Amino acid sequence: MHWQKTRQYGKRNYSELAIQRYKRILGNTMQSREISRQKNEGLIGAGILNKMTSLGMPDSFRRS
Repeated sequence: MHWQKTRQYGKRNYSELAIQRYKRILGNTMQSREISRQKNEGLIGAGILNKMTSLGMPDSFRRS
């Protein structure tokens, strides 16, 4: 649809999907109270999600 292209709806949808996945797996709130620890908690959570995603992806190779 035209409005989706002009508003870049797909890019926003991908980011919302990533946040939804993070919240579903790791919880709705941060456990830490300090900002520096919340940053570390977010980085660790993103690393966990990336690892889970990589484990679920098939191995691809080029056929000749």
